[in-house]
Amino acid sequence: MHWAGWLYFVATGAIATATLLGLSSWARHVGTRSTPASEKPDRARLTLKLLPLATLQIACAWTVFGAAGALFNVACSWMLMGWLFVLLLNARPVPTLLICRWLGGIGLIACLCICLTIMRM
Repeated sequence: MHWAGWLYFVATGAIATATLLGLSSWARHVGTRSTPASEKPDRARLTLKLLPLATLQIACAWTVFGAAGALFNVACSWMLMGWLFVLLLNARPVPTLLICRWLGGIGLIACLCICLTIMRM
């Protein structure tokens, strides 16, 4: 396979796993049946956490796939990973939050590396 094909595969995985960081932040702020909400949920603080994440995901997808691909890839990643996250959160809440935070951080670093690598080309 040509290196560009691998880049598409890695970029899609990085964008999807970075979504888990935002979803775990959301679950900690809002609270679900499995996890209690924080004392006083602050929407502004949650927005300040999620906005840079979504911006970096869109920038990574835009540099790899273009405008239409970026919109499709990021939106589908949030929908699919959100669905899987909620299913896992209902089954095993504590390990899900821990694992998703770590995987999301790795995905965020991968998105940043992909953006920087492509911009240097």
